[in-house]
Amino acid sequence: MNPQTLDEWQSYVLSLNETDLFNVAVAAGSTKFMGLLLDEGYSADEVTTIQKMFAIRFSELGIEPPSRAPGCVVDYRRLVQS
Repeated sequence: MNPQTLDEWQSYVLSLNETDLFNVAVAAGSTKFMGLLLDEGYSADEVTTIQKMFAIRFSELGIEPPSRAPGCVVDYRRLVQS
């Protein structure tokens, strides 16, 4: 799936099982992913909103988000608190 809008991103994040959520969140927390979204025309605020969707989903499911995963520069625990 290649979400194009924030609503599509929300649906996508909600559709992921726990394993996929973790793996996709690691990728979504990379500078490469952030750069790709910016290149696609998303604003920095929208990129943060997408990453926050992952953070909120981890919280809703009561599972630990990625921490210190190679390539992931987003602190999902801190992001969910913002």
